[in-house]
This record gives sequence, C-alpha cells and structure tokens, in this order.
Amino acid sequence: MFTTRKSHFTEFAFAVLMTIAVNGAVLWSFESAAQDNSQIAANAPQTMVSLDTVTIVARRS
Repeated sequence: MFTTRKSHFTEFAFAVLMTIAVNGAVLWSFESAAQDNSQIAANAPQTMVSLDTVTIVARRS
C-alpha cells in the first residue's frame, strides 16, 4: 500500500506523543505514590534492626 510522506510523519508524531503521554502518566503516578509513602514513613515509629554476623570459612585454591 502506498503511503505518503505526510502520513508517515503524522504516524511518527502520534507515536511520539503517545509515548510521552504514557511515560509521563507512569512517572506522575510513581511520584504521587512516593510522596504518599514518604508522609506515612515520616509518622511511623523508628525500628532498629540488628543483623546477625556471618563468618564464611572456605578453602583457598
């Protein structure tokens, strides 16, 4: 099927616009989730965690 240069450009411009819109929406939702979680974390009590130490003994080659 023969398509003109104008339709190729229109298709490309639409693809770029949709890519920007989708990526922007995803970044916006991540930002709002991060803001909500940071406010929740600021009000949460602090928890101290201590990890056990592990000693690995292996034969050297």
